Amino acid sequence: MSAHDARAFRFRRLLTAVAQTVWFRLLVAAVLLAWHLATVLSFAEERFDAPFNRAPDSPPVFSQPAVEWVTVNWDRLVVSRWDSAHYISLLLRGYSQCPPSDLRDASPGFLHCNFNFYPGYPALTWVINHALRMPADYALLTVSLVASFLFLFLWTDRMMVRSLGVGTTYASLLAFNAFPTAFTLVTVQTEPCALLFTLAAFLALARRRWLLGAIFAGAASAMRLNAAATSVAMALAIGVELWQRPPKRWPGFVVPAISMVVSGWGALAIMGYHWLRYHDPLLYVHAHAETYGHTVSLLAVFDPKPEWLLRSIDHPLHEGVICLLAIIWFLLGRKAAMSGFTTSERVFWYTLAAVSVGVTVTGSISIALAGMNRYLLLVLPLFFAMGAVLKRRRLLFAVWLLASFWLYRQADLCDYIGGVGDGRLSICHVGHWAGRW
Repeated sequence: MSAHDARAFRFRRLLTAVAQTVWFRLLVAAVLLAWHLATVLSFAEERFDAPFNRAPDSPPVFSQPAVEWVTVNWDRLVVSRWDSAHYISLLLRGYSQCPPSDLRDASPGFLHCNFNFYPGYPALTWVINHALRMPADYALLTVSLVASFLFLFLWTDRMMVRSLGVGTTYASLLAFNAFPTAFTLVTVQTEPCALLFTLAAFLALARRRWLLGAIFAGAASAMRLNAAATSVAMALAIGVELWQRPPKRWPGFVVPAISMVVSGWGALAIMGYHWLRYHDPLLYVHAHAETYGHTVSLLAVFDPKPEWLLRSIDHPLHEGVICLLAIIWFLLGRKAAMSGFTTSERVFWYTLAAVSVGVTVTGSISIALAGMNRYLLLVLPLFFAMGAVLKRRRLLFAVWLLASFWLYRQADLCDYIGGVGDGRLSICHVGHWAGRW
């Protein structure tokens, strides 16, 4: 080995060692989170002339019963758009305007009670905010930011490095943060909590702390519907562990068996509450279908109408294209990415990917895969596969990051900040550019 090669080898070893220190991992998480927030704020000012808070002295309040939206200023923060209205409403009033009744016949209560949104995120925030007493939007945002910071920090945990290697771990982290919807980490949305609980569940599984992992998995399932994939993944992974290393005596099965059930506690709690109070354990599914006018059908997944797929391609967010690219990336890199994980860990990741994508595609195929760009964030092995492919292909890595981040700003972020209504289309996709030709 030449002197130059020896110096390069020592330098790489030093970088590898530094990359695994706690202080460096904390710094990376903080920088990435700050970068997302700075990107959102600068783009909002540049494209929409919107400040971070357009009404600092007027927090959102609930004052009108039987109205779906929070009365005023639910969207005063530039990071509070779209679904944020429902989560703020649930935090402020819960189901207080929805008396116990049978809502199985598509009652108008669907439109007044926010049943079409999961209550786990505002419920968690309510518990935390009981002592802090912050405005509803700031409370939800604080929970999102803390969850996102911990999620980014845990991505570089030693158990991840053990399985992926330092290079793939950090390459996949960069690929995730450049993904078109990664700005969701700094918004009033459910993804930060779902991502944190999912990754925490895996890390507990990797340390064979099954009950703790099950608690995290159950918490993920309370955040959003597709995060039920985390519960299924955890239960199957524990089952594989038992099959590979069966306890010598029957008491050894008790904790794993309990853990498999506990894995779904969040979704089961929501279904149980809806069943006890409204006589419909699938109230969320029914309310979502009624509100957005779509049907859930496995047959439609395998035989979709051409107009659904064509719209998913030519819509400004191009969910169909992004979904196809995600599948290609996963197939290209899954073998290299998964090779360092144990059998039960691979079961966890493959199940998470299959169930999460299966649930979201089945639910959104009839509405042209609307939302898939955001739903794909939970498919963490997708980004491991990207990292495995890109870490040694620097030019391809740079091209992908640039293309992905361009869509991040000019398509998905613009559409998010533009909010509900057709006005955003003229600003983000049509009228903004029309006068420049």
